[in-house]
Amino acid sequence: IHLLINSSMFKRNKVNFDHGGGIYFEGNNINLCLNTIFLDNKAGSSGGALYSSGSDIKSEVDFNVVSFLSNQAGDKGGAAYLSFCADIVVNHTRLKSNKADHSGAAMAIFLLSDQSTTINIAFSYLIKNAANISCSTLYIFGRSTINQANDWTGTHSMGTKSLLVHHNSFLILTNCTFSQTITMKPEEDTNVNKVLKEGCIELV
Repeated sequence: IHLLINSSMFKRNKVNFDHGGGIYFEGNNINLCLNTIFLDNKAGSSGGALYSSGSDIKSEVDFNVVSFLSNQAGDKGGAAYLSFCADIVVNHTRLKSNKADHSGAAMAIFLLSDQSTTINIAFSYLIKNAANISCSTLYIFGRSTINQANDWTGTHSMGTKSLLVHHNSFLILTNCTFSQTITMKPEEDTNVNKVLKEGCIELV
């Protein structure tokens, strides 16, 4: 299955008890999204705006000039939940004010244990995303190579950092700006005076 979305808007869509408030996609090749806006979509589970699950290790996901704004997930991936992808490209994309009740307010990415994925995020803005439990912006679980050149501003997490990477990943940060990131104690009220500790990145 090939999915191409161009010059489109997904606005205020909602699914109460499932994945993918705007789009739910299962495919085995290319998921390409261009010049598109995802605004105020909600999912009761994962992938507030978009849920994409590849069916094999050849799957690719490409976001180019896309805006994910004010989307919300009841579990993981406030803007997008991606799994089982060979390559992920996020280019000239805005992820702003997205929320997840668990982790990965902007994106949650899950990979097979024996799969190696390249994740390229360039010239993008990840701003004011918030998660209640773990990782306010980008949560990655699996073996991956991550290249980034971005602005991460005003991220907020109750549990861990703005960027949380698990399991044999290789991380490259280039020309990134991390500012106003806050990690809170999960058991306490979300008050800026109760900061657990400063920091943006956690590698596990």
